[in-house]
Amino acid sequence: MYFADEVSPADRSGWHQRSLAALASSDLLFLDPDNGFEVASMSRRATPKYALFSEAQEHFAAGKMVVAIQFARQCDPIARAQSIRSELEDRCGPIAKLPVIRGRVAPNILFFTLAPPSGSNAVSEALNAFAGKCGKAELIA
Repeated sequence: MYFADEVSPADRSGWHQRSLAALASSDLLFLDPDNGFEVASMSRRATPKYALFSEAQEHFAAGKMVVAIQFARQCDPIARAQSIRSELEDRCGPIAKLPVIRGRVAPNILFFTLAPPSGSNAVSEALNAFAGKCGKAELIA
């Protein structure tokens, strides 16, 4: 299933509510914003280029596994990963402590995973196996 409605800065909440309804039957959600998670410096006009932490939290609370991409441009990718994971943990609980995949390409790409408790061990094992096989990927524990 795919939700491709354009994000409107004027009605972000309505867009998000439509996404929740459209993806209700999905088990896995991949957030693919242009820039990654929200930052303090984003302007109202630029908000459609970001995923909001509250949106990831609501999809997770609805029982979805959530995977989100974050580009780590002009920053320390490990510090950025830890900062985002800390925010996700504050919002979603300790389950957000799953390892972050860091794709060591230019720019670095970070992948965050939120998994229901029943699947978190299997997801953690899969992330470790993937990182062990891919030379350009590493885990940030």
